Amino acid sequence: IYYLAKAYFDTKAPEILYESAGEGMDSITIELLKDYLRKSGWPEERGQCWEYLAMIHRERKEYKKAIQALLESLYEWPQPPSVYIQLAITYVTMGDWVKAFHWAKMAGKTEIPKTTLVINPRDYKTMLLEALFHIYLNTGKLEECQKVARDLAVLLPSGLNKDRVSQID
Repeated sequence: IYYLAKAYFDTKAPEILYESAGEGMDSITIELLKDYLRKSGWPEERGQCWEYLAMIHRERKEYKKAIQALLESLYEWPQPPSVYIQLAITYVTMGDWVKAFHWAKMAGKTEIPKTTLVINPRDYKTMLLEALFHIYLNTGKLEECQKVARDLAVLLPSGLNKDRVSQID
């Protein structure tokens, strides 16, 4: 159930991520994730499951639900930095720079745990740098923003990241 929900999440198809699966139901992806949470007992996967729910809620601009899901994820399995990164990203999206920076700092202090779950440390670093870029830019910390923009351009050499570096220099 969980892996099917993850596969659906990865499609980014609005009809299975955001639209109701039927009367009185949420999207099919959310329904699968909730069903998994009712049945599973493995804290690591449950934590990740809550993260997926949070990302869907954030994309739907349901920020309170996203934060609540991430707090549930922390309850289940507080070890991975991804939860803290997702909290930082949610607060960045909300424009709450103080809380975003708090969670970004927590992510930076949290080691990646040894686990059998599939994780990508490069993605963690990229997401954290992206959050920090917006935090520093919006709080006037341009030297820090410049450093983060350069790090992002090295890690992910896209046109967007190269433009960010040139605009801040």
